[in-house]
Amino acid sequence: MKKIFSLAVICLISFTLVTPTFAFNDVPKTHSNYEDIMYLLNNGIIEDSAAFGVKEIVTREEVAIMIAKAKGLNSTPVDTDFSDVKKTNKNSGYIQAAKDLGIINGYEDGTFRPNAKVTRGHMAAFISRAFDLPTGTKTFKDVPVNHTAYVAVSELAAANITTGYEDGTFKPQNNLTRAHIVAFLARTVKYTKGIAPISPTPAPTKPAPAPTKPTGDINSGTYVIPGAPTGFKNCTALREYYPSGVQKGHPAYDTKHDRDKDNWACEK
Repeated sequence: MKKIFSLAVICLISFTLVTPTFAFNDVPKTHSNYEDIMYLLNNGIIEDSAAFGVKEIVTREEVAIMIAKAKGLNSTPVDTDFSDVKKTNKNSGYIQAAKDLGIINGYEDGTFRPNAKVTRGHMAAFISRAFDLPTGTKTFKDVPVNHTAYVAVSELAAANITTGYEDGTFKPQNNLTRAHIVAFLARTVKYTKGIAPISPTPAPTKPAPAPTKPTGDINSGTYVIPGAPTGFKNCTALREYYPSGVQKGHPAYDTKHDRDKDNWACEK
């Protein structure tokens, strides 16, 4: 009887040890950032909790902590150079260490403003200062070469950490969500470790309103028929609606029909 009881206890303990801790009830495995979030969690850059808050806007303190952890900086609480970050703040060590390395800066009034929101442009600057990234030359529609964020953003693009949005913009003024920061940071850490990243999918933009009448010249490749199908089995089916084929950007354009890769599908 004792042997049976002991065996049952051993089995229970073994099951307990191999059963993984459930992390973040708002991040299912189907979430687009699931792998990035799990990568940072497994590397101690973010901590487990009931919910991750993928849509929440991140603060300066949160970004400083994540980058500091990714860099392996000192976490011991210290007196900081910022009047609003006291030693009693458990993250003061991370913040001061990041400041000492020039990763983050404060404001002219001597504050850090830990609860201030972070934009995508700010995030690019933080990551650029923290990690050794290649020089880039890519420009986005809203980040030309004379933009204050150009150098940082182009470096992220050169390292394949970002591709921007489908409309060719980067949106540097947009606030940064927690889902975005983990994606950027996970790709950055993998890049610095020599782990080839999967090409990031451009963030989708809001679809344009559907036209109410045909638009464009019927032979231009941009002609759109309201209510027409957008998916076709082959070019024969597509040409029943669009005799001259369709150009890239058209709702019915599909790379599988663009055999010569000239951005015009099913042209005659």
